[in-house]
Amino acid sequence: MRKEHYVADRLIRIRCGNTFKFEYSGAPNYHRPTKPIVFKEPQAANGNRVASTKSPFSARGRTVNHGDDRTMFFESNLERRTALIFQARSDVAEVRAQWPTVKWTAQDGSRHRHTFDFWIRRTDGVSMAVAVKPKKYVEKYGLLHMLARIHSQGAIAMFADDVTVVTEDYANQNSEANAKHILLSRRVRNDDEVELARHVVEQMDGPERFFELFRGATSESARRIALWCLIDEGCLAASDPSERISDHTIMIREK
Repeated sequence: MRKEHYVADRLIRIRCGNTFKFEYSGAPNYHRPTKPIVFKEPQAANGNRVASTKSPFSARGRTVNHGDDRTMFFESNLERRTALIFQARSDVAEVRAQWPTVKWTAQDGSRHRHTFDFWIRRTDGVSMAVAVKPKKYVEKYGLLHMLARIHSQGAIAMFADDVTVVTEDYANQNSEANAKHILLSRRVRNDDEVELARHVVEQMDGPERFFELFRGATSESARRIALWCLIDEGCLAASDPSERISDHTIMIREK
């Protein structure tokens, strides 16, 4: 963040009554996961397309799927954000990048092949082939028309139940930031700390700011991770779903 952003954040904290002291303690302060973290060698990608390593127009790279330790290639920052958000969703059971590849026929009779950016399977069994594209290019390249033809011709039927498009309206920076917190909380989850945080959340009788849920915590970092675990479980949520959750975000109990 820029210097003025830190100043604004500090003023908001004071206005909200956040009295945390940002000082290092004399004792070690680190995560204590119930299940020890085991490093696994990333597996080969299982997509149909390998992104080129360099491009003058967009970000290129690879990441690792938290679900199956598979390498996933991305061809833009938008795809990278989408991958993180999909993995953090509790209703998504499986994510696969650069798959499937389908054949379809254009209106003029020409034959084409298209590789979807992602394929996901939800926990209810429904699968979706996902195309990721900035909004300004969706209409320019006729993406919706192409996907409609792919769907109507049955080209996707053997791979997925439906097709969809993701733009920056969905895969934005706020959603990416929240997804990163959720994925970290899954790795370093401490079950005892989660139950302590759950007890605090169950005592909520109305909306409260995120930092107010740290009451009684002996370790701020442990409580923070535990609260993110509860957000992942759907027990706790921001009053504004589109907001990037911070210490002064207004939270509500969901169930």
